[in-house]
Amino acid sequence: MQNTISKMLVAFLFSIIIVTFLSCNSQEEDSDIIEIDITDGDRNEKEFKLSEIVDDVEYIKLETRNDCFISNGRFDISENFLLISNRYHPSQVMLFKRDGRLHTLIGEQGKGPSEYITTHPQAKIAPNEEWVIVHDSDAKKLPQYSKDGTFLRSYVYSQTADNRLSDFKINSDQQIVLIFYRPMEAVEQYPILRILDENLTLVEESFHISKQKSNGYDSAGKATLLIENDELFLREGFYDTLFQKKENQFVPKYHFNYTDNSPTSYFSPISKKFDTFIWLSMIGKYFMCQTVLYIDDGTISTYFCNRETGEIVRPSNDNTLNDIDGFGEVWISPDEPKGFVIKALDVINLKEKLGEGDYLTELIFPEKQKQLIQLIEESSIDDNAIVRVFHLKEYNQ
Repeated sequence: MQNTISKMLVAFLFSIIIVTFLSCNSQEEDSDIIEIDITDGDRNEKEFKLSEIVDDVEYIKLETRNDCFISNGRFDISENFLLISNRYHPSQVMLFKRDGRLHTLIGEQGKGPSEYITTHPQAKIAPNEEWVIVHDSDAKKLPQYSKDGTFLRSYVYSQTADNRLSDFKINSDQQIVLIFYRPMEAVEQYPILRILDENLTLVEESFHISKQKSNGYDSAGKATLLIENDELFLREGFYDTLFQKKENQFVPKYHFNYTDNSPTSYFSPISKKFDTFIWLSMIGKYFMCQTVLYIDDGTISTYFCNRETGEIVRPSNDNTLNDIDGFGEVWISPDEPKGFVIKALDVINLKEKLGEGDYLTELIFPEKQKQLIQLIEESSIDDNAIVRVFHLKEYNQ
């Protein structure tokens, strides 16, 4: 009898040890998820200088020609080229050399197989600089062109209205990585992430979701797709978790706390309000988190989270102080090309600032301001834009 009790006691103690071990192991796995409370930035609002993230700047004076004036563009950049997706006037993708000379126009507006319908194209250049891919959101396709502007082929990603591409990037293997919005319709095993090879052949579908039909007001927002050191990160729009792809799985890597972290609506007829964490990007050693509060119109708040120290800062006036060349505050877009912040500067506005003395003089790189001022003085008010390319400080995690 006593021997039996001893055996039961040993078994009981052993079970406690096993449960404790599993519990500790589970906590260790949970601790791998890095918690970031965005609202900490509301208690740490202060001046945020551009020199925190930038270590150099270059200026590209674009060639002035009637067919390549830019008005409102998105940018991509490679070793030898600057790619500009101009919006509206005209809606044209333009490939410039890094010295500002126009290399070629990429495609044109139209309904043909080699053209794009959209008035706001978004284009990216392959790392090997051999080809350019353009997103035509209206035609739901991705036409591909050689660096000399020759149409190569096109990938049509949907024939249905409820299949919207949120973002795309080109990785170091020359693959096009696509991330899609969460659909409004009911879906089973719908792939949010898809990867094409350089010939636009589909080679992977992953991050599958299943959902019921939305009520007509729900939206999943613009999704986040990040690539850093060849590591892929994904976050569905409005959601609070950033996943990292490891082999063939997506594991939660960062958890961002903001409001109730639930998908919400731009057009809620009940609350008339929309307050959510919407955009996320990696800017050097920082996460840049942007939230939007909609009541009558949208108010964007920006937060910088230092990935080394954990400090979260909300910049005063939600802009960075330009202590690099002093000309204007710099609003950083969530879709800046990796390693850069690029802005087009209108010559007329620059001449007005220069004439009025409307620029800072306490600078990290005063020689860069002199370079910019010389460009302004040498330019005519009828000239094409000066593109300012800030180089971000490298971050090796």
